[in-house]
Amino acid sequence: MVTASNLEQFKAHSLAVFSAINTDLQTDQHFADAEKTVKWCGDVEERLEAAKQHALNQTETIDALFRTIDEISEQARRKRLELDKLVKARKVAIREEIVLKAKEALRDHLDKINTSFGGKVRLPEIAADFAGAIKGKKNIASLRDAADSELARAKIEASQIGDGICANLDSLRTLAADHPFLFNDAQQIVLKNNDDLVALIKVRINEHKQAEEAKELAQRERIRAEETAKLAAAAEAERVAEAEKAKASAPAPQAAEAPKTVEQASPRMSAVAPSPKVPPKPTKLEANVTDLHALVKAVYEGRAPISVLTVNWGALDDLVHIQGADFQMDGVTVTQVAA
Repeated sequence: MVTASNLEQFKAHSLAVFSAINTDLQTDQHFADAEKTVKWCGDVEERLEAAKQHALNQTETIDALFRTIDEISEQARRKRLELDKLVKARKVAIREEIVLKAKEALRDHLDKINTSFGGKVRLPEIAADFAGAIKGKKNIASLRDAADSELARAKIEASQIGDGICANLDSLRTLAADHPFLFNDAQQIVLKNNDDLVALIKVRINEHKQAEEAKELAQRERIRAEETAKLAAAAEAERVAEAEKAKASAPAPQAAEAPKTVEQASPRMSAVAPSPKVPPKPTKLEANVTDLHALVKAVYEGRAPISVLTVNWGALDDLVHIQGADFQMDGVTVTQVAA
């Protein structure tokens, strides 16, 4: 029982005990001690209240006792509430600190891998659910273990993907060194399986080469067609000139002589005047095409010069104008020119 003789000493000792309670919670043991202290403070409040009621019938200095008990009880209540609030807040803060630390560690790992790529590509998003990993864990050690396990898993996943990207970048540097412009989507294709990427590289380069060869062939055919047209025009001009020259050098036709009358011969004989000699009419050889396919074949096989063929450009242009983008003809390409 508390008496007036030791009341102040009891008060001083009680307040000193409350002041010495640790409120800097860092370890699992700190939290365990704090939770026990919260319960102890509540127990102190209850026992002081019981002592107060008991003293009503046994102590003469009731007023002093009550004031002392009330002061100690209030101190116990404040400490209990402070610790309880601190425990809850600190638990939340520690969870957030553990999650933040794990996220920073993963980000540092990803940055190192991305740097190794030379700035051309980056890792895809690596999912890591640290908050979910620590859910349900009660103490600091289990919280950290759960976060570390999720961090290790995410690092392994990132490293495996990074190794695949490095292999694909090596394939691009080796196989596509002369055709980097064909792989502007490197960020997407480096995530493929290496065998699939190698096949894709070969297909794109082969298609590019075929397209370039087709352009060169079309260019040669265009030049050949232009040369053919020039030769045909020259041949036609030469033919016209030769025809004009032959026409100019041909002899003028002679007028027909009047028939001579036959004189009446003497009774013993009659005489017929001899016919004059008529010079032969000038002639020349002229070719006629009877089988156009055979003539084209002869030009193709080199048995006839290409100059014997001409292109009706007007008719060809009309056909292109009518068919538009649907126009297709072997040996003929369509290009856009100023209208």
